[in-house]
Amino acid sequence: MARLETLEVSLYKKVSYAPEPLAAGSLWGDLAAWARHTLRPPQGRAIVFAEAHLSVDVSRLGPGALRTRGREAWLVLPPLQVRVELRPGETEVIGSNLDSAETAQLLELARTAFQRQVEGDRPLRERALRQAQRALAALLLGLGFARVHFVEALPEPAGS
Repeated sequence: MARLETLEVSLYKKVSYAPEPLAAGSLWGDLAAWARHTLRPPQGRAIVFAEAHLSVDVSRLGPGALRTRGREAWLVLPPLQVRVELRPGETEVIGSNLDSAETAQLLELARTAFQRQVEGDRPLRERALRQAQRALAALLLGLGFARVHFVEALPEPAGS
């Protein structure tokens, strides 16, 4: 995939996680799980750091996304993509008695929360889109086009 990364954002979030007891499938297993959750309930808190990368998949730009007429070009951009990478080396565990599987769940919950946060941040997405438009306009202007238009749908070909 050819990706034009338009914006990278550093994020952090304080997260808490307290898993519910799982049914063990046996009386003794259920009793052990109940005892663990009663005597020492599993819980964890951490400050999780991440990088969010907003990009455009330029491999999806093709003849169906570009129309030219003389020295003008119209371009339909593919949707922005958001990819979140946790930075475990910077994550600070505030307090936890979670096992490794539960800790992995805590981190996945944080990654999912970051993903939703960035995907829902309209000003951030608009800024990334403007960056993509600037980069692609510079490329097309450098190829000799005088004007570049970013549109939702391509105009009909001349003479249609």
